[in-house]
Amino acid sequence: MKVTCEYRGQRTIFDFADEEIVIGRAGPRDVRLKLDFDSRVSRRHARIWWEVDQFVVSDLGSSAGTLVNGTKITGKRALVDNDRVQLGETVLKVQSSDGASMLNRSTPEVDESAFQNEKLQAEQGEIEISGRRDSIMPSTIQLPGATGEMQDRLQLLYDLPLELAHSLSDDSLFGRILNGVVRIIPGAERGALLVLDRLSTKLELRASIPEDSPPISRTLVRRAAAEGQGFIWSRSENTDPSMSITSIGMQTGMYCPLMWQGDVLGVICVDNPRRRQAFSVQDLDFLIAVAHYAAAAVSNRILQNDLQHYIETQRCLLTNFSPSLRDKIVDQARTGNLKAGGEKSNVTLLMSDLRAFTRISADMSTDEVVAMLNEYFSALTEAIFRNRGTIDKFIGDAILAVFGSPEHDEEQDVNAVKAAMDMQLAMEQVNKSRQARGEKTCGCGIGLHRGEVLHGFIGAEERLEFTVIGDAVNKTSRICDGAKADEILISPVLHAEVKETFEFSETEIMTKHEGSLDVWRLKPTVDEHDTTIEKKPLATPETDG
Repeated sequence: MKVTCEYRGQRTIFDFADEEIVIGRAGPRDVRLKLDFDSRVSRRHARIWWEVDQFVVSDLGSSAGTLVNGTKITGKRALVDNDRVQLGETVLKVQSSDGASMLNRSTPEVDESAFQNEKLQAEQGEIEISGRRDSIMPSTIQLPGATGEMQDRLQLLYDLPLELAHSLSDDSLFGRILNGVVRIIPGAERGALLVLDRLSTKLELRASIPEDSPPISRTLVRRAAAEGQGFIWSRSENTDPSMSITSIGMQTGMYCPLMWQGDVLGVICVDNPRRRQAFSVQDLDFLIAVAHYAAAAVSNRILQNDLQHYIETQRCLLTNFSPSLRDKIVDQARTGNLKAGGEKSNVTLLMSDLRAFTRISADMSTDEVVAMLNEYFSALTEAIFRNRGTIDKFIGDAILAVFGSPEHDEEQDVNAVKAAMDMQLAMEQVNKSRQARGEKTCGCGIGLHRGEVLHGFIGAEERLEFTVIGDAVNKTSRICDGAKADEILISPVLHAEVKETFEFSETEIMTKHEGSLDVWRLKPTVDEHDTTIEKKPLATPETDG
């Protein structure tokens, strides 16, 4: 794997024999590509690896995020030739070590009936292609008769859409726009570009020439934004300039709003501190054209940020599902394939309940109770997700999880029992941590059952909720009620499916409505070789919730 790294104009090429690398700042052992010079890069920032026939990148929960071609990614993202991966201020390009293409770009499906004439021509003789251009690479535009200055202006207007399409950050794009304007307009010696912050509703400086002393007149900026028009301002004998105009020593300047669909998104300005007649109407027309491109960049980023925020909000609302399943559900919702409706089938149900919780929490503050529940639930839900389970609901200090829905799972019975074992192990680890801090602890009783339920996304299109309905849920609850702290009990139905995989002992529990109920107790293991031990409960065998 060959990685080209660009940071503030410096380029370095790394060649790795591995087909997978972790990228971050110096620290963790598994970080192969260390970007310790970039303070915005997290200790473990991103991972790039070869998958089937392409390179793939994923973010590792970094604080700044990972961007591909200027768009923040979630989950994993396949890379193609010329993709630019940004971590902090560092830009990476990835290719195979032999220089081969990372991925043959997929070809969109087309309506073949629309190309019958072309097919006929192709059968009669090869179609000649007289010229080729890479559609993502900049090239020089030549207009006959254009002067040097006009040629430069046309070239900038030609290059800006490409800059917008491949810009890695707004500030980088705005800096290039402003540099181009000041360089091309003869009378422009200084300049600034401001963008409206939607939260504060204030115009914020995003680029300036020179960087250390932005030449901005607050009076003229407010006028350009309020009127929605570009204009040329020149100092005259009768002019009573504002304090900001006086302080920056401006003799003449052009101010133009960044307009998009009737909204002002910012202001771009250039000025001359020495001449009063430095700009023409043609200069103003050119600045207005450039401002439209800058406005398009701002609008595009607003839409991207809104979409990203919407997706992240959706994922936060889907916390009952494992992270991988959340991505699929979001994709189904995005494409209109997430529909209301349920199905009947056999699933495996798990219910856990914290033992002695009511007694222990009685003399704790509200914040302490919430913190304790969050600590336990975080560890328990991770164990459920790790074994392909879905959380149906939280019921006080209890959890109801389902295996085999909404996605079918051939190993749902084994995965459910493994989840229960991982949950008890997680309880041990959390309790050790809490005991070390002098905090109160609970045990956990877990019951499992296999049965037919109605399961799926129930409700209306405006409000869908995943749920399971059926007598099997009640049966699972009764088994859980009979489980003591640190104990895992399963029904005879589920035992028949997993008895060859785990060790059990037969027992019985008393239920409120059915009397004695035969169940099987899982023998806990301490290592991968299933060496059984007897364990003492961490709390009294109460069954309160």
